[in-house]
Amino acid sequence: MWSQKDGVIFGKCTVRGAPVFAKPEFFEFHNRLKLRSLTVYLADTAQPTIGKMRKNRETQTPTTPNAFLFRINNIPGTGRLGPTRESPLESVKPGYMANDVYKKSKTGMSFGISDMSLIRETGNIRNAPHAGTGMSCRIKNMRFRAGASKASFCLPVTSGTKAFFALALVILATPARAQTASLRQPPTGASLTSEDRAFLDDLRHRAFLFFIEQSDPGTGLVRDRAHTRGGVETGYNHDAASIAATGFGLTAFSIGAEHGWIPRAEARRRVLTALRFFANRAPSEHGWFYHFMDAHTGERVWKCEISSIDTALLLAGILTARQYFSNDREIASLADTIYQRVDFQWMLNGDRYLLDMGWHPESGFIPLRWSCYRELMILYLLAIASPNHPIPAESWYAWSRRPITYENYHYIYGDRPLYIHQYAHAWIDFRHRRESRAPHVDWFQNSVTATLAQRAYCINLHSRFPGYSESIWGITSSDSPKGYLAWGGPPDDPNVDGTVVPSAPAGSLMFTPRQSLAALRETKRVYGGRIYGHYGFADAFNPNTGWVDRDVIGIDLGITLLSAENLVTGNVWNWFMQDAGIRKTIDRIGLTVQSRP
Repeated sequence: MWSQKDGVIFGKCTVRGAPVFAKPEFFEFHNRLKLRSLTVYLADTAQPTIGKMRKNRETQTPTTPNAFLFRINNIPGTGRLGPTRESPLESVKPGYMANDVYKKSKTGMSFGISDMSLIRETGNIRNAPHAGTGMSCRIKNMRFRAGASKASFCLPVTSGTKAFFALALVILATPARAQTASLRQPPTGASLTSEDRAFLDDLRHRAFLFFIEQSDPGTGLVRDRAHTRGGVETGYNHDAASIAATGFGLTAFSIGAEHGWIPRAEARRRVLTALRFFANRAPSEHGWFYHFMDAHTGERVWKCEISSIDTALLLAGILTARQYFSNDREIASLADTIYQRVDFQWMLNGDRYLLDMGWHPESGFIPLRWSCYRELMILYLLAIASPNHPIPAESWYAWSRRPITYENYHYIYGDRPLYIHQYAHAWIDFRHRRESRAPHVDWFQNSVTATLAQRAYCINLHSRFPGYSESIWGITSSDSPKGYLAWGGPPDDPNVDGTVVPSAPAGSLMFTPRQSLAALRETKRVYGGRIYGHYGFADAFNPNTGWVDRDVIGIDLGITLLSAENLVTGNVWNWFMQDAGIRKTIDRIGLTVQSRP
């Protein structure tokens, strides 16, 4: 064991520890500290270069057979960190300092903490395969001060064979402003019970199966809908693929690989199939894609529009996959090609700030713009962040924000369906950020309030539709006995007939976990297999009439999966927000971090 005098202080970090495994598999932190990245290498201390660790400019990368490099990932919600790959340092040219090794890896890991200092923090390093010793590690009393740009620390490590090693960690910290934001993030999934987790595991996995089973092997396109019992159907409706569902699907593959529901190699293959199709074969206009395509051929179906919002949802999935497979050059290249080709300036259609909703080859631009709050935030963020065709940052404030009050709930209203408050949040982490301009909207809290307002609205409809209650509620765009309807509330919607749409509370799991989980679990308990099948909940059902939709819809399963994943792990938020262009744009448009209450 080491005494406190063995701690080595470099820059802004103090570390004291115990013996360390020669090959770590993961770290566990019970609280979490937000860092942009973490690169670790283990080197034989007999090498003279190790003595230069304190002088970064002079540090040479060790090249002994005993040295290796690994990088650490976040496993959100668990507080665990684990390396995604090991790389012998012999493959790195001598002369690189440790920071250069990191920069060339182009990784961007992060993990968070609830306080600015780690008091009585512990970390466990477990043996990876091939570890040759039986040592263990504890890291205590580490403090990291906001505003520090870099810090390094090393630990002397002694093995039972008396070989001497040093564990050197090179840490590139986030800017103080970004770091402060993440420090305030509540731990995802912290208050879930074991029963909650079991339910959410099943719900997520069933939704994930849709994207595995309903994606075409030749194009990677994900079908718009499928039968609740599963299987691939053909016909007018079921051969049509949705690019929005495909965006959710690309994110789903990353989620599945992370949880071991699908081999990482298969997830990579599926991502590449879709990216190659969109980069090389998909019909497009100025980089924008048709809303619906034939799943097998990619041809336009139903004379649909080139859709700006659906292309944005596709891009969100593409950029998420790019970050998840951050070391894959082909995925990165294809993703960059697709995103850089989208001409956001063309979609302005002569306006300085406001984007058009779409374009038809027969008639040109749709005479409607994204001019008021809806699910548009993902579209405008990607447009402002565009590397080749950006629109002005001022565009973020060009669309209107109309307030509404329902009972005691006050929030920005766009339309009745609840999904408009959910889709952008599936990828963008708005938590604890507020617009710098009046009315200084906190969009995450706005979606919380909108969800609670809809729950209250459904409860108030109980006298007309007894199927609604405090525990069973939710209305958003969905199938109905009359066809597909864009319904919801408040304000009151005359089309509402008592139908329950499970993706409404499911899509708000990341906002209102207590109320949404209660609704979903009670809905499943009461109605069971009548409405819960191979892919989870049917798209909609009416407890008052007995009607149950025979289909599930890709985008509804997509928001269910991503919202549940963000609640439990925060994975999708973490992956998407690793994009440097996205983070920079969030700062440019003035989504500032709120002070801790």
